[in-house]
Amino acid sequence: MDDVLRKLLYKKFDLGPVRITVLDILLGLCVTGTGVLLRKSVMAYTPVDLLKWVRMGLDFVMAALGAVYIWSRTRRKTPALLTYALLVIWPVFTANSALWGKSGVYCGIILLLGLLALERGMGFVCLEAGVAAGFLAFLEFPKPEAEDLLTLGWPNFFELTGKTMFVELYRKVAWLLILGLFLCMVYCLWRYQVEMTRELMLPLFLFLAMFVPFFAPFMPAWAGYCGDVLGILFAVTVPKKFYVPMLHLVVSYSAYAFALNGESKLPMAVYSLILLGLMLDVGAYACQIMEGTEEELWQQT
Repeated sequence: MDDVLRKLLYKKFDLGPVRITVLDILLGLCVTGTGVLLRKSVMAYTPVDLLKWVRMGLDFVMAALGAVYIWSRTRRKTPALLTYALLVIWPVFTANSALWGKSGVYCGIILLLGLLALERGMGFVCLEAGVAAGFLAFLEFPKPEAEDLLTLGWPNFFELTGKTMFVELYRKVAWLLILGLFLCMVYCLWRYQVEMTRELMLPLFLFLAMFVPFFAPFMPAWAGYCGDVLGILFAVTVPKKFYVPMLHLVVSYSAYAFALNGESKLPMAVYSLILLGLMLDVGAYACQIMEGTEEELWQQT
C-alpha cells in the first residue's frame, strides 16, 4: 500500500513545458485552500458585495500570473510554486481585497502582464503596463482636502519632515518634483545607453513602486501594494534579497494597522526610514545590474 501511495504522489504529468506530480497538485490545492480560508476569516468585517468577491478571486489569478512569470525567468518549478504560495497567503493582499475591498489587485495583474510581455521581447508594452498600473493606483487614492495631513496612512517622506507643514505648497509642487526626478532618471538611462533587460526592469519597477509613494503627498495606507507584489518577485529571482519583501511587508501591514486602530507599535517615522533604506538598497542593486557586476541565483536553463 505504501508503494502504491508513493508512486501515486510522485506520478508525473507533462503540462506543456512543465512536468508536475500529484504532490505538486496537492500542494497547490492546499495553498489555494489556505488563501480562501484567510480571506473568509476577514471578509465579513466590511460590507460584502459582488465586486469584493471578484477582487478576492483575482488575487488567485494574480498569484498564478506571478508563478508563470517566475517560471519563464527561471525554468524551475520550485521558485514558481513558492511565488504562487507567497502571493496567495501574503497578509497585505488578503487585507486589501477581503478586508478593505480595494482595487490593488488590478494594478498587480497589469504589472505582471507587463513583465510577461517583457519576457516575450515587448519592452514597450511592459513600460505601458507600468504606467497603466500607476495610473490605476492614482485613481484609487482618496482626494484630500486642503487641511489634510501630507500622509493619509502610508509612512512616506513627510513623516520625517512634518505632516502638517506647507500642505498647500507640497500639494502644488510635489508631483512636479517627482516627474522631474523621473525624467532625469530616463535621461541618464538614455545618455549612458542602458539596455532595458528583464534583469534590470524588475528592480527598476520595484524602485519606482517605492519611490513614488515615499515622496508623494496624501498617500493612503495601501499605497505600497505594487511594491509588495514586485518585492516578492524580486526576492524569488534574487534570493539573497529575501529581506526586501519581508521588511516591506512590515511597513505595509503597520500602515494598515495604523489606519484601522490609529496607532502603531513604533513611530511611523521609523517605517519611513525602513522604506528609505530599502529604496537605496534596490537602487544600488539596479546600478550593479547596469554595470554588469551582479547576477541572479536562479539561472535560466
